[in-house]
Amino acid sequence: MRELRAKSDAELKDIFEENTQKLRDLNFKLASDQLKNVREVRKVKKTVAQIHTLIKEKKSKKENIKNNVFYESRKKSKNLQTISRKGCFR
Repeated sequence: MRELRAKSDAELKDIFEENTQKLRDLNFKLASDQLKNVREVRKVKKTVAQIHTLIKEKKSKKENIKNNVFYESRKKSKNLQTISRKGCFR
């Protein structure tokens, strides 16, 4: 998992595509009784899920950073408005 976290988004997407293709091939082999190591399907499924999770985490982290910057700028402007309003009523 650490190795995957160090990879960029493009590398993760490439690995994701490779593993989904590998999983598809394994499922076909499993269905036609050509697969000897059935645990390989489980390993590839797990890897695909981990990569998918990492991609989603990175995407949400980027969105949170954008939203946080927007929120902070809105928060500052609202604070300035409340300060100016309080000054008017004194």
